[in-house]
Amino acid sequence: MIMTAASVQLLNLLQMLGVGATAAVALTGLIGPAQVGVRVVELAFGRRAHPAWSLLLSSASVGLGLLLLATLPSLAWLAMLLYGAGNGMRTVVRGTLPLALYGQRDYAAAMGRLARLPLLGQAITPLACGYIAEWFGLMPLLEVMLAVAAINLGLSLWVFGFAMRRPSAQA
Repeated sequence: MIMTAASVQLLNLLQMLGVGATAAVALTGLIGPAQVGVRVVELAFGRRAHPAWSLLLSSASVGLGLLLLATLPSLAWLAMLLYGAGNGMRTVVRGTLPLALYGQRDYAAAMGRLARLPLLGQAITPLACGYIAEWFGLMPLLEVMLAVAAINLGLSLWVFGFAMRRPSAQA
């Protein structure tokens, strides 16, 4: 949901924080290279680590990026790099973590079950963000995004603990 909210409102949020329109577009352009860069780093160095580590780093990176944006907009470039890196890791984790937890045999069914809520959230998020921004303003929207990021990090810590206690599923 955070990724969807950011994709819809990020330019407006940056401008609200005092970033000019041209600079806001340039800053959002850092997200893509950060996504690709972290995937390359993960491919090179993360293969031996359990995917739960990537989940944790992804959630922390996105949350830290949003927190940095909200508290130190002068470091928006770093916020976008952290956010982009977390987002890039998340796309890999979505496939690798269920495989590690459920195994190849149950992978497809697990992916189907796990996709329901995120897809529903992604469908509702643009409308909800529009209403929050319109009725309450962009700063409350950023605060909601930070709250969702904190919940996401908490849930990631829970999944991390679960994954580290459970042996990896065999293929």
